[in-house]
Amino acid sequence: MGDACAQARAAAAASRPVLSVRGLRVAYAGTVAVDGVDLDLARGELLGLVGESGCGKSSLVRAIAGLVPAAGGRAELEGVELLRLGRRAWRPLRRRLQLVFQDPDASLDPRLAIGASVAEPLAIHRVVPRAARPARVAALLAQVGLDAAFALRRPHELSGGERQRVALARALALEPDVLLLDEPVSALDVSVQAQILNLLADLREERGFAALLVAHQLAVVRHLADRVAVMFAGRIVEEAPVEALFAAPLHPYARALLDAAPRPRPGLLPAPGREAPAAASGCAFRLRCPLAVARCEREAPPLAEAAPGRRVACHRPGEATPAALA
Repeated sequence: MGDACAQARAAAAASRPVLSVRGLRVAYAGTVAVDGVDLDLARGELLGLVGESGCGKSSLVRAIAGLVPAAGGRAELEGVELLRLGRRAWRPLRRRLQLVFQDPDASLDPRLAIGASVAEPLAIHRVVPRAARPARVAALLAQVGLDAAFALRRPHELSGGERQRVALARALALEPDVLLLDEPVSALDVSVQAQILNLLADLREERGFAALLVAHQLAVVRHLADRVAVMFAGRIVEEAPVEALFAAPLHPYARALLDAAPRPRPGLLPAPGREAPAAASGCAFRLRCPLAVARCEREAPPLAEAAPGRRVACHRPGEATPAALA
């Protein structure tokens, strides 16, 4: 009986999301940037978060990480509520949840040598004795494809791709359960982007961490993600396994994103951001949507299950096909 109970508890723990967000809201000076977002991230999973600039992706990630205050909702790291923690209570959780920013120049102290930057979290959290830190730093740099000699250099002596590798090494130093990746390759050259993306894929396979990846390049998400969530005007409008969404998006905005990249074709939706802004009432996307009806003006569609593993916030899901829009 005891063994059966232990197995049941282990199965429940394995199925519980490592990160769970419910009704998260972020507002700046009265402007709502994130408006009631729900999402779950399983252990070892990579969830891609896509949407046009200004839709609230980075605000969502920064609120989860405790860098901007939330106006409402919850974010839990395996049952531990994050949004109302003070600075002291946050410290032990930083080991489990790490953030990699878009611009490594802004996240690396120009006064510190690379080795000191990578060793800093090890010292703050006292996870490695001082004498063992140089060897640990060298091992971390090797994991991201950098020679141990890089530890003596300063950020200005490195290329953009090398600096982002350093940022990854520092984020991985504490062996986190969750990585929050806020457009980690968008500031890099295309050839360097491919190197960093392949490195991320290899590290996730090796380390088994979960990741929430913010990206505006759909090819990046398709290359790395298990699932993808599409965000528009502060809300998730569609969520699905990555191949299912790329094969047949159900929300017209998700279709617009796919049809706008990498090259437009006639007869499809215009590129996001070039038409009317988000509507203040009803469906936020209705002013751009060729499928909008009177109900879209009256009612904001909830994010509801459309198929197993798929959610969409649309009154006419699945109708935004190329044939329907031609």
